[in-house]
Amino acid sequence: MATKSFTSASNGFTWIIEYTETVPANYIETNKTLVNITVKIKNGAIRTNSGGWAYNIYVDESSKYSATNQTLNTTTVSANGGVLTVCSKTGIEVEHSADGSKTITLGTYIRKSSYTSWDPGTLNKKTAISFKLTNIPRASTPTVSADPTIGSAITITSNRPSGTSFAHKAQIYQNGTLKETIPNSGTFGDTQS
Repeated sequence: MATKSFTSASNGFTWIIEYTETVPANYIETNKTLVNITVKIKNGAIRTNSGGWAYNIYVDESSKYSATNQTLNTTTVSANGGVLTVCSKTGIEVEHSADGSKTITLGTYIRKSSYTSWDPGTLNKKTAISFKLTNIPRASTPTVSADPTIGSAITITSNRPSGTSFAHKAQIYQNGTLKETIPNSGTFGDTQS
């Protein structure tokens, strides 16, 4: 889990954004990542009230989760640095670029409708932090120069949407048996028998 934090403008409260990312096997094909986000508040001096919370979670400035007039259990937020989870959202789908890369921004809007000196006030940062997601390897699409004919040369070409760091391997089978493998580029030998 990666954690980023920043201090709010009111009363010394510290806001913390935590995030995790996962790429389930079935998401590689769709070029997406699942992001989980948790927003917490750490109290450095005083205790906050429990009622009247409103919040919103943003990914790339787009709202992904919101709620109003929420009551939180604030008994854990003491005057000794207690930490309270304000809101969290799991399973946010984030689509990557065509080459499998993606950098996103995370943000949050937190408001206390019953603001007093005991509350952290309003935090409104749609782009509080940014981070780079893990690259997703992209599938290639091979093409053949002509209809394969025994005894004739053919060329198999494959694109590399994820850049030159990804290699390709070609294999030739005869009657279900692997006869030859070449990495990246090369020429098959005589595989007839």
